[in-house]
Amino acid sequence: MSQSCTRRKNHLDCLDKMTNYTFGRETYNAVGGFLIAVSALGGILNAFVLVFFFRLYKRERRLINILMFSTAVSDLAPSLLAYPVAGVRTIQRAPYKSHSISCKLEGFCVHLTALSSVIHLAVMAYERFSVIKSGTSKVFSVRKQQGIIFAIWMYALAVSLLPFMGWSSYEPEGLNTSCTVHWKSSNKEDVSYNIFLMFTNFIFPLFVIAISYIRLYKYVRNNSFSKRWHDSRVNRDYWKKRIQKNRALAGMVFLLISLFVVTWAPYVVISLYNIIGMPSNVNPLVETIPAILAKSFTILNPVIYGIKHHKFRAEIKRL
Repeated sequence: MSQSCTRRKNHLDCLDKMTNYTFGRETYNAVGGFLIAVSALGGILNAFVLVFFFRLYKRERRLINILMFSTAVSDLAPSLLAYPVAGVRTIQRAPYKSHSISCKLEGFCVHLTALSSVIHLAVMAYERFSVIKSGTSKVFSVRKQQGIIFAIWMYALAVSLLPFMGWSSYEPEGLNTSCTVHWKSSNKEDVSYNIFLMFTNFIFPLFVIAISYIRLYKYVRNNSFSKRWHDSRVNRDYWKKRIQKNRALAGMVFLLISLFVVTWAPYVVISLYNIIGMPSNVNPLVETIPAILAKSFTILNPVIYGIKHHKFRAEIKRL
C-alpha cells in the first residue's frame, strides 16, 4: 500500500485503488452496520447459550451438552473479538495493510473458530447416531467427552496456526477491511493449503455428517430403536419419551448443520473460484457478501436452540 493510503482522509480513494472498483459510502456503511449487528446479537445470544449449557452440563454430563457449550464458545469469540473490528473499519473505510499484525490476528480468530464450528457439527452428527443406536446417552464417558472437546480445539488451533509458519498467510479480503487465508494467491504454498482446507475442513466433515444421518435414518426406518423399548420390561412410557427426545435433538442438530451449509456454501464457492479461476476478476463486493453471510451463522445457533431445544425454551420463559 502506498504511503498516502495510511492517511485517514484518503482511505476511500485507497480502497478504490486497491480493489479497482468504486463503492459509495452507503455500501461501506451497510456492510459495516451488518457486521456490528451480527457482533452485538452474537455476543448477547451466545453469552446466554454459554451460561445455559454450562449449567446444563453440570447437571447432565452428556456429550451433546458439552458440544453445544463449546460451539457457543466458537460463536462468541469472533462476535467479541473480530466482527466489531471489521465492522468499524468498514464504516470508517480503513483498509488493512497486507501482512499487518492486526490483519493476521483477526484472520486467525475467525479461521480458528470457523474450523472448530464445522468439526463440532460433524461430531454432533456422529454423537446423535451413536446415542440413538445404543439407546443410552452413556456411550461417551465424561473423560472421553472432555477429550473430544480438547481434540477439536487442538486440531482447529494447529490448522489455523499453519499460516503463521509459512504455509499460506492471512491477507485482506473483499473490501480489504477484514482478513482471511490467502485464497487469491497462485503460489503453490497458498494453493496447497487452500486445497487442504477444502478437503479436511469442509468436504470430509460433510461426508461424516452425511454418513451419520444416512445410517441414523436407516436405523430408525428399520424400527430397531422402537423395538428396543417395545420389548423391554422397563416402563414403556419412559422409553417412548426417550425416543422422542433423542429424535428431536437429532432433528435440531440436522437443522443446525443445514443452516451451516446454507450460510457457508456461497463463501466456499467463491473460495474455490479463487483457487481454480481468475481471482482478479472477482468483484470485492461479491467476495464480501458471502463472507458476511457466513459470519451471520454465529447468531443462528441460539435462535435454533430457542425454537427446538425444550429446556432452552423453558429457561427463556423463566426469565
